[in-house]
Amino acid sequence: MNAGRKHARLPGRLLMVGFGSVGQAVLLRHLELQLQQIAILAADEQGRAIATAQGAFSCVRLSAGNHEAELSRYALQPGDFLLNLSVDMSSLALMQWREPRGVLYLDSCIEPGAGVYTDPAVAALELRAARAGAGIRPQPPRRSDRDSDPGRQSRPDLQPAQAGLARDAADCGLLCARPQQREDWARLAQDLGIGVNHVAERDTQVSSRHKQHDEFVNTWSVHGFVSEGYHLQTRSRIARDEIVAGMDELGVLLIGHPRGIFWDGSRPGVEQARRLAPYNSATSLQVAAGVLAGVVWALRHPRCRRGRARRPRPRGSARDRQALPG
Repeated sequence: MNAGRKHARLPGRLLMVGFGSVGQAVLLRHLELQLQQIAILAADEQGRAIATAQGAFSCVRLSAGNHEAELSRYALQPGDFLLNLSVDMSSLALMQWREPRGVLYLDSCIEPGAGVYTDPAVAALELRAARAGAGIRPQPPRRSDRDSDPGRQSRPDLQPAQAGLARDAADCGLLCARPQQREDWARLAQDLGIGVNHVAERDTQVSSRHKQHDEFVNTWSVHGFVSEGYHLQTRSRIARDEIVAGMDELGVLLIGHPRGIFWDGSRPGVEQARRLAPYNSATSLQVAAGVLAGVVWALRHPRCRRGRARRPRPRGSARDRQALPG
């Protein structure tokens, strides 16, 4: 990765909600923007020193009761960007807030509101709200769930596992057009005898600090990991700077076709991750890369509608020089 390359220009302002392990790892240096264009809104003081070196920092925990008032302080307008990397704040609520304002939006996870994972009553309310918001218009661009991408399966133009299936089909004499729908790929996998489609992660990173009794240790968001069904212990921490070795392998494995196995994914080591970008481990870099790719796509297609995009406004406009509140 070229540390000095700028992949896209942000003509307006960027408000980042959440500044945990992923927020600190996001590679803003690969965007063409100034510090006065950036504001960071976090639920706690963790990462304040890193945040203030990148833009204005405020410590506020967003919730269903205060998010509209807090976000309105920043007066975001068309061309501005709302980047949601938080937990316990409903992605749906943020998308509904930005919709009438024409603000670009991206999140790394389709996050429900606080209490959804533990309180059935709250979960029922969230479900009703999701159904009510199903008609949100997709213009201007909003992209959700831009997280790590095992085997690059979310990229139609970069799907090595599917390309491998197509090659195997040709080698085995299965004459067929390239599948276009999910059902077509499933049928091809069945014809080839694929028995396993396994998406998995293997994290071998080693910390110089041993895990203590009743302590939850993770290499990415503790809250995010707990939300997947784990028990949060009395103490918790994210391992990053104390990692001394190891890698994080993330990909997709196909088993059973005539060639035996096919695997595609990423295998960054912790030292490689640190060389590429600061404040990263082998885990966080893979998430940060997905977030950066989503931001770049949205900035390059600021008024995307049915595959068509308008050009962004020319640089040097008055709003380019406006600063966000601290």
